[in-house]
Amino acid sequence: RSAIVWVGLPDPLTTRFDLTEADRGNENLGMLHVGLSEVDPEGHGITTAEIEAKLGEPKPQNGSDRCPVLRAAMIELFGRTEGVSRDLGLKLRGLKGRVLAGKKIASRKAGGGVMKWFLTSVEA
Repeated sequence: RSAIVWVGLPDPLTTRFDLTEADRGNENLGMLHVGLSEVDPEGHGITTAEIEAKLGEPKPQNGSDRCPVLRAAMIELFGRTEGVSRDLGLKLRGLKGRVLAGKKIASRKAGGGVMKWFLTSVEA
């Protein structure tokens, strides 16, 4: 590696870091895809405030989490599950339209500057 850099060529380790970040981005995107499916299985659309409210709902009597992947995504992305509405909106806006496994995050206006987010299939 040092010989390559010494002769003026790009550091090959930089590419490795770029690929690692790309993998992490795809992993986060995948978690958000699954998370949106958990809280909006019909794909009608849900606001980030509604998502945050669902994360705060008490667990059912059987103790199972209603949205474990979404909860994990919020902790991975923001380090918390409360007060994530604004940050989540910004993250979703940045990921909007990125395709993973034939699906993408999309949005539509819900009124008052609020967006409803949903997962949709990509046309072939």
